Amino acid sequence: MERSELEATYRLEDDHWWFVGMRRITAALVAPLLNEGRWQRVLDVGCGTGGNLRLLSCWSSETVGLDVSPVALELCRRRGPWPLVLASADALPFADDSFDALATFDVLCQLPSGTDDRALAEFARVLRPGGALVMRVPAYQWLWSDHDRVLRTHHRYTVGELKRKLTRAGFRVVRSTYANTFLFPVAALRRVVQKAGIGSGTDLVPVPRPVNRACLAIMDVEASLVRRGGLPFGLSVMAVARKKGASGA
Repeated sequence: MERSELEATYRLEDDHWWFVGMRRITAALVAPLLNEGRWQRVLDVGCGTGGNLRLLSCWSSETVGLDVSPVALELCRRRGPWPLVLASADALPFADDSFDALATFDVLCQLPSGTDDRALAEFARVLRPGGALVMRVPAYQWLWSDHDRVLRTHHRYTVGELKRKLTRAGFRVVRSTYANTFLFPVAALRRVVQKAGIGSGTDLVPVPRPVNRACLAIMDVEASLVRRGGLPFGLSVMAVARKKGASGA
């Protein structure tokens, strides 16, 4: 991502309905895992400008952020004192079995074809047996649009495709679901219009406060539904998985 996009993300992450809402949906998915207690060490792969590190820090004794962009890490340092590492998702500079949990949000999609499988293998390598993987990717390749071009998205996934990739990489999928379901028709229409050459740029822009509150209320409803089961379609795919072996067998 360009510096301008990263700076825009940094400004929006704390309050924009999409970022806040997706964190709440993530928390709903992760809640059952936390019944076992806090994680000792968590890695956020593709931490970006740090919007998710604060959430992950609530669940762990040590949270490490990793990103391939020096600019992203520069902005991330403004948010908190987390250990930060400059590296790529498909070549993690950590020993085997180093982390209790690993989170990665809209990162796998930015890797070229085939590289996403290498990244998943790396995730499995650095997680301890039974360790948790929490991830999100954009949904449906037919929705690829100028928004994805700006964010350098190479591929959008289905739930089934992501589950197959996770299984091949040595994970057992615990939960999987689509997300951002209720606003899917509006966003999908915008993407289709963009593909037709009308409008351009990222969807993540400031919105009026009443609209922001309304959209966040919708995301809160989704979070409550995700606690009880999966959603049938949406703009994102989310999954929670465990590395096979020991308690993750």
